[in-house]
Parts: sequence; C-alpha cells; structure tokens
Amino acid sequence: EPVIRNFVPVIKDGKIQAMLYCAISLEKMSQNIECHAYDNKASLYIADSKTGDFLMDTWHKKLGNVEDTSNLQAKKGYSHEKMKQDLYNGKSGYCVFVSETTGDNLYFYYKPMSINKWMIGISVPENIAFERIKTINKILIFFIATEIILLTAYFIYILKITRKELAEKQKMAERDSLTGLLNRNSYEWNIHIYAASCKNNLTCIYIDVNGLHELNNTKGHAAGDKMLQTVADSIHSRFNDRDVY
Repeated sequence: EPVIRNFVPVIKDGKIQAMLYCAISLEKMSQNIECHAYDNKASLYIADSKTGDFLMDTWHKKLGNVEDTSNLQAKKGYSHEKMKQDLYNGKSGYCVFVSETTGDNLYFYYKPMSINKWMIGISVPENIAFERIKTINKILIFFIATEIILLTAYFIYILKITRKELAEKQKMAERDSLTGLLNRNSYEWNIHIYAASCKNNLTCIYIDVNGLHELNNTKGHAAGDKMLQTVADSIHSRFNDRDVY
C-alpha cells in the first residue's frame, strides 16, 4: 500500500534534537484532507510529475494516474495533452473539462510544488468558480446605479441653479431693480406688440414723481428710493403689471 512519510526536524538552541516523523497511507490522506477553497466546494490533487501518479485526490475514491484522465472530455479550446505535458514537465497551467458525473464544466489549475517535483492542482465547478464574479457584478451594478443616480441628481441640481440664474438675469434685463416694474429694455422689446394688437386705439399714461430731487437732498437717497417704491406699488395696484414700465 502506498504510504507517504513526512519528516520535520525538532530544533532547540539552534541544533536538531530529534526528527518528528509521520506516516499515512495515500488513500487515507485523501479522505481526511479538506480543501477549504471556494467554501469547501473545490477538489485538491497532488501528482508526482516523474510517474504521473496521483498522491492525493479528494474528488475520486481511488487514486489513479494522470494517464487515466485521457478519457475526460476537454472543453473546446483546451488541450488535454498539453495539460499532461505540463504536469510531466513541472509547468503551471489550467484546463477545462466536462464532468462525467454532473455534466458541468470543471476548471482545473495546476502548478509545481517545492517538494519532490510534485504538482498540486485544484478543480472547481464553473458555477462555483464564477459565483464570486456574480457577486462582483452585483456590486458593480450597485455602484454604477449609484453613480447614475448621483450624476442625475447633480445634473438636476445644476439645471435648477442654471435656470434660477437665467431667471434672475432675465429679471434684471427686463425689470427695474428698485421698483420691480418693467424697464426700458422691456418697453423697447414689447413696443411692436402694441402696434400689432392695438390697431384701433392706444392710450399711454406718463406719471412723474414731484419732489424727488428735494427729498433726496433733505432726507437722503434711501428716502427717495422708498418714495419711488411707494409710487410704483401704487401704480402696480391700479394697472396691469404687464403694461407698466
């Protein structure tokens, strides 16, 4: 019966005092070793590159040889012969097989070990291998959706600010900043409307504020501004704001 033996030196004060020795059959070792990769859903293999014999196989019940894998169907685009040559030559690589038992694709990765020219490999079903990618995709979708929402909110905010600024500038261009009434610019823009809509008759009322100059000199310009605002409010209350300039 094939047995693997392992020796580890016991060192004290820089000197080897003893050798710790362990022996276990290969069959039992494969049954008692757990592969924790991919949440214990992966299988672990160790093969001797000199003979091709498997020293560990947590997937199958019995150990075999690399040549026994010739009956496995490799996925299109992958070479079974290349995998065997890599194992014999101690080269890293990977191959994808179609499982005989489940029908799923099995991803098999292998690399050389630093012990006795052995090769270590791990196989995992395709749905398990890409399970983490699905989680990553969900995270990416979440970040993309969040970014879109933030960009949309920022765009709406900028649009709102821009509209507000345009409205303020439009107001400054059309209305007097002190009284809020339409200014000369608006008068010149709208004068053609009256010519087109008031063909039969049109009345224009001119209002002058008396004593503004004297009020500015005696009470100050703030009082004069207040006087203009009061007059403007009075006019606004009696006439259509759309036609007061």
